[in-house]
Amino acid sequence: MSQNKQLALPGATVTPLTELLEKRRSTRTFAEAGIQMTELAHLLRAAVGLRTDRGSVVPSAHSLSLLSVGIVAGGVENLRPGSYVYLPGTDALVCETVGDHRNEVASATLVDQNWSARASVFLLITAQVETLNDHFAEQPPLGRRGERYALLEAGHISQNTYLAAAELGLGAVLIAGFRDEELSLLSATLFPSLPPDSQVLGIIALGRAVKNPGS
Repeated sequence: MSQNKQLALPGATVTPLTELLEKRRSTRTFAEAGIQMTELAHLLRAAVGLRTDRGSVVPSAHSLSLLSVGIVAGGVENLRPGSYVYLPGTDALVCETVGDHRNEVASATLVDQNWSARASVFLLITAQVETLNDHFAEQPPLGRRGERYALLEAGHISQNTYLAAAELGLGAVLIAGFRDEELSLLSATLFPSLPPDSQVLGIIALGRAVKNPGS
């Protein structure tokens, strides 16, 4: 067989996972109706929860699990508007501040202010980047390898959240374009319990989707 000849793969097998991947979309148009607390709980468990054996649903280099999810809620039924941190170990939320801060988060994005403020909730993926860089300091590139692991783990969290949103029929979109310094200062105010070297790697906007093609 020629080295460059294409080799056709066996026919696709339809599974619950392939069906979810087919449904996965980035949604930038949200309905006014908020999401339910049970739906938020499902999203958080999928994002960074624990398996029944107490291992994380997210692969993590050296099983450090130094990424966290902060919640900025304003449109979640039976949840007071405010900022929260999700604790996978106890499957619980800790209220950090009270008040609807969605506009502040949206304002820190580069080009997504108008539509993102209508999301029911934002999930802010944060990582202890300095701690990770120190832990993996001897791996090349020296002093920077931990950042790469953090970004990979953030990608796993994002995809888990997307698939859980697709399962629930909700809309989700990852926002990676934001003003780093502005959002870091805001995150430190909204989530004072997080370690000081926590750095925001991405924002996931979630809400009840208005039907559109997505991307």
